[in-house]
Amino acid sequence: MTSIHSTGEPSTVDSTDESTATTAPRVLESWAATLSFLQPQVAQGIEHLAKRIGIAMDEQHSAVAGNQEPNGYSGIAQRGDLKRMLLSDWALSEIEPDEFLRRLVSSELSYLDIERVEPQPPGQTTVIFDAGPQQAGAPRIAQLAALVVLYRRSLAGGVPLVIGSLTEAPSKWYSGQLPEIFESWRRARTSRAPQQNDINRRLTDILPDTALWVFGAADLTVERSDLVVERFTSVESSWGPEGATALRVDVSGRTLELDLPEPATSTRVIRGHGLRRSSGTDQPGAEYALRFPSFHGSARRLVCRTDRDDELVSFTIPATREAPGGKPKRQNFNGPVLAASPVGQRLVAMVANGDSLQFEVVGKKLGNVNNIDLDRHRFGLDDNTIDELTSTSLAPLFFRSGEVLVQIKGTWWGFHPQEEPREYPVMQTCHATSTVDNPLILSQRDLLRWVAYQRFEISHQEHRTLLGPGKSHITEIAPGVWSTSTGKMPLPGARNLPPGTIEVDPDARIIALTSVQLEPVLIEHSAGGQLIRLHRSSGTSTLTKFSGDVQNIAVHPTIPLLAIQRSDGVIIVVDLETMDLLHRIRGRVL
Repeated sequence: MTSIHSTGEPSTVDSTDESTATTAPRVLESWAATLSFLQPQVAQGIEHLAKRIGIAMDEQHSAVAGNQEPNGYSGIAQRGDLKRMLLSDWALSEIEPDEFLRRLVSSELSYLDIERVEPQPPGQTTVIFDAGPQQAGAPRIAQLAALVVLYRRSLAGGVPLVIGSLTEAPSKWYSGQLPEIFESWRRARTSRAPQQNDINRRLTDILPDTALWVFGAADLTVERSDLVVERFTSVESSWGPEGATALRVDVSGRTLELDLPEPATSTRVIRGHGLRRSSGTDQPGAEYALRFPSFHGSARRLVCRTDRDDELVSFTIPATREAPGGKPKRQNFNGPVLAASPVGQRLVAMVANGDSLQFEVVGKKLGNVNNIDLDRHRFGLDDNTIDELTSTSLAPLFFRSGEVLVQIKGTWWGFHPQEEPREYPVMQTCHATSTVDNPLILSQRDLLRWVAYQRFEISHQEHRTLLGPGKSHITEIAPGVWSTSTGKMPLPGARNLPPGTIEVDPDARIIALTSVQLEPVLIEHSAGGQLIRLHRSSGTSTLTKFSGDVQNIAVHPTIPLLAIQRSDGVIIVVDLETMDLLHRIRGRVL
């Protein structure tokens, strides 16, 4: 079994320095240098917390020479205990006492040098952390401070620090410099609490010489007797008017109470607002750190989140590869953006402004929807939920006859300026059409589904239905088997699949349904994460030219346009009819 390697960022340990990493302690950088990627006010709060946690972790940044058990003699030294002076020098004290004294004060005498066993650092330091709801809020601030402590310890010992979320794939690990580790940790939030089988899978590739830390998940056990495991847990212990003010931290049985940084600072760290802006290292023209590109609405506009939760950037996609692309439009809002869509020439966004849920319109007035102002807590939109929503893809919203339709925590709501919000429990999803105020709606009651006015029967509640351009739809009638004509599963053991059936890898990620040359096409991102495939009932084709490094994918709801974001921040937009590269957007890497 080999040591864990990162699937995200490269390790900080240079392979040419491995021979000296275990013998020569490294000079530890200052706290200011370690936290230089954060804004000063934020860095100060994290530094204070990390120093206190470091004490509980028995923080020692480097080994002290000569403090271990002796292991014989290693050679001759010019200084030492008189008991270890060579016999020849003792003989000189009787023959030439003046010369002996001169050599003594000039450090010219010889002594046997004791060899001591120096501590051997582990092969690497590994952290598996709980990013679920039990660690939301203040406990995540303590996790970050503990990561800073372990990063400094690993840096001093010349070993890599590798981290991974308990609920992510067992092969997904992150390492690198602290800013990259921080961003990987921050984006690993999930609404699912880890289970025992999650931690069991994470432990399969960890070597016995690894220093293993488990953050959170106090109720889960480590079933590896050959590993020395340290546990780090934290819970909120004191509260004020604005939230938690103190934490109780437990480090493998050592407990301490810690004051938290002010709530505003803590929230900025979790949401990624407290980062210093890069300067002088951006790609030419890369003005924005883009994330989660999305096509919402019928306009040829791609909307992206940035490194700020209250900001969006949109791009107009040209009709041909020869046509110039429009200039990016940057829109700032009065709070974190939870959902947004272009509606005609406008951009409509649902925003959490303080304790209010509001709608903001960029462009011409749209039916007074900007007058909607409601208590966001009424819809379960607490701070943790907002953090989760702003760290994922931008959710769509739809405009229908003066009403704004938005899905909040799995339930669709209709908002109207002059009426109370209306809940639509039977709605499953919405899909944009070429008509601005007439979205395609999928509804379900028991085993019956409706798309517009077309009703069809399904075989199981869990079978997915995707909507596509026009009034097209496709339903999964069995694992990996999709039908464009019916939601009924074929007879058991029979291969008499209905017309319009598409078969895909059951483990692949299904992105969307589109239409290419009037034929329904199911877009798949392969289970290995490398290939993009187009599935038709007549056959399958692979977008080899555009596959490979795929971080995010977006498909236009009414036009066969595909947007792919690479790990270097570049976004390309492809016309699936002609396979032309229409637009290339050079975003700055977060």
